[in-house]
Amino acid sequence: MEVEQGIQDELTRLLADHPGGVESRRMPDQQHRALVAAIEDGDPAKARERFTIHAETTADLFLPFVQ
Repeated sequence: MEVEQGIQDELTRLLADHPGGVESRRMPDQQHRALVAAIEDGDPAKARERFTIHAETTADLFLPFVQ
């Protein structure tokens, strides 16, 4: 859990300076809510789909920092 918190802290720090501005920080929150809703609904296929979308979007958000 500590490692995950460290990762989240670092991602939050990077997003603070993201060229996409505030909107780039809203998208992950919306995706988290959709993922949690699918899990709460007991829909593993939808949860997997939502996680895949979130993971791909998160990777795209951070590409400017590694190029």
